[in-house]
Amino acid sequence: MKQGITLFVFGLLIASPALAQIDISVGGHTRNYVGLLDQDEATGAANEVTSFDMLRESEIYINAEGKADNGLTYGFHVETEMDAGDDANTVDESYIYFSSSLGKINIGSEDGAQEMLQVAAPSADNNVDGMEMQVHPVNYDVITPAGALRSYLQVFSTTFDYENNATGKNEKITYITPQWEGLQVAASWTPSMRDANSLSGLAGFNRENQSGFQDQAYEVGARYERSFNGIGLTTGAGYTHISGNRSGTFSSEYHEWNVGLDLDIGAFGVGVAYTEDNNRSVEDSEDQKVVVGVDYTVGDYKFGASYHNRQDNNRNQFPGTGDVETDRYAVGLTYTMVKGLTFRGTLNHIEHDVTLAGQSDVSATYALGGIQLNF
Repeated sequence: MKQGITLFVFGLLIASPALAQIDISVGGHTRNYVGLLDQDEATGAANEVTSFDMLRESEIYINAEGKADNGLTYGFHVETEMDAGDDANTVDESYIYFSSSLGKINIGSEDGAQEMLQVAAPSADNNVDGMEMQVHPVNYDVITPAGALRSYLQVFSTTFDYENNATGKNEKITYITPQWEGLQVAASWTPSMRDANSLSGLAGFNRENQSGFQDQAYEVGARYERSFNGIGLTTGAGYTHISGNRSGTFSSEYHEWNVGLDLDIGAFGVGVAYTEDNNRSVEDSEDQKVVVGVDYTVGDYKFGASYHNRQDNNRNQFPGTGDVETDRYAVGLTYTMVKGLTFRGTLNHIEHDVTLAGQSDVSATYALGGIQLNF
């Protein structure tokens, strides 16, 4: 009997196909900035912010990819934040993917369909005033007065951009179509917005219908790119719906949507983006963002400018904050020395106008110079 089992196992081994050829690539980027800052502060030496400082954001990714005999491409992608701070040595993205002439499927921790195909407006420096902000020198821990406004700005200071990424890096399944005459469509499903339990794969399934927490999410996005008579056109839109079981002033559903348009006319670029969400709150409470940008490219130099307006209305997460309107202005220059190496400089001003007695407006002006290396 044992001999028969041994022969059976040996037969399976010699009949198994050889391991597929997997190509592994390593890459990443580092963004290093220095700057000058003048911002509003509360009184007292403990609230003084240095006028000169350095900022950095770095990431490394690994990609493993193979191709089957039937033409199916399959792979695994992981990205890791490398700098000190809250994101030190943490996995940013981690997902497996499959692609063919029918499209691509991502399974795992990755951006959703809406953010993937979202159209951005031109910027002074996309790290500073782009769709996904990476560098912001203002310190909101020292503004006056302390309380609701300070708490609000502390929480949202890293999101004074306009990417529609409400599902973050929660585990999800995303399908992206091929491009059809310039049109591409994507859809995502996030089974649970409470990935604290599921990330390791060992802590069990997440609970659902928990008061104060969101549940599953659905996202769709579309993007269209074509050239007409020397004019490049890019436009797109997206929508996200998140269900949940919230209480009090919070609603049980979250909605977020965006539209964008970008035109390239010779060396000039101009674009506008608009996004809105229901603030996870009661009726007549929403966040609205509009961004207008222009740029001009000559040789290895790109000049850019942008204006960003954000209106946060009736923010129930921070009672007593009042309505907050944020305006940000940026102008800048990017120089590409060689492929993958850019030098950047911007001049920026941001102000937060608060419509509530007892609260003070907040503003800051800053100049940033940066070096970005992609590898």
